Amino acid sequence: MTDLLLAAAVAALLVAVGLVARRRASATIDRRPVMPADLGPFPAIVFFSSASCESCPPARAALAGATGGDFREYSWDVHPGILRRLRIERVPTTWVVDASGRVVEVVEGEPKRSVIEEARQTAAD
Repeated sequence: MTDLLLAAAVAALLVAVGLVARRRASATIDRRPVMPADLGPFPAIVFFSSASCESCPPARAALAGATGGDFREYSWDVHPGILRRLRIERVPTTWVVDASGRVVEVVEGEPKRSVIEEARQTAAD
C-alpha cells in the first residue's frame, strides 16, 4: 500500500512540474503572426477582404476613415495565395504590423477607429 501511495505522489508531482513548465514555455513564446518581409515595407496596416464579403465595404470605409486611406488591401479574389499563406480564414480582417513585421493587432470584422489608432501608435513605437 505504501508503494502505491508513493507512486501516486511521484506521478502527481511529475504532472504538476509538467504543467508549470508548459505554462512558462507558452508565456515566453511570442505567438503573434509575422508578416513576411516580401509583403513589406512596415509598419503597415493590412486589410484582408473578398468581393463576396458583404461586411467588407463598411469595414474598408471604417478603416479608410481611421487611417486616411493609408492601408494595404489583399483580396481573396486577387491574392488567394497570400491569404492562404497567412492563414486568413475570415474576412474582413485587419492586421496592424510594426516595423519588424510583427502583427501587433488583429481585428476581425469592422475595425473601430480607436483600436486602429491605438494599434498604429503601438506599431510606431
